[in-house]
Amino acid sequence: MLQNTFYIVGIICMTLYTMLLIAVVILLIYIKNKITEFTEDIKEKIETAKEITAHPKEVAASVGAAVADTAITKASQLINSKKKKS
Repeated sequence: MLQNTFYIVGIICMTLYTMLLIAVVILLIYIKNKITEFTEDIKEKIETAKEITAHPKEVAASVGAAVADTAITKASQLINSKKKKS
């Protein structure tokens, strides 16, 4: 009787430890993938910063064009909304 109880407890413990080991391995793989994704994002941002510093005139021209386009769009919306009210 005592021997059977000991074996049952041992089997339950081995099963739980095996499940815990599998969960830890899955967690480690998940963390590794997140760290890899994070480092790729950082590398991409560093490359973007290098490109900006290498070609500041082109970046400034692009930003200026985007700001001008947005200003023109907002101004035309404002004018059209005033025309509709009148």
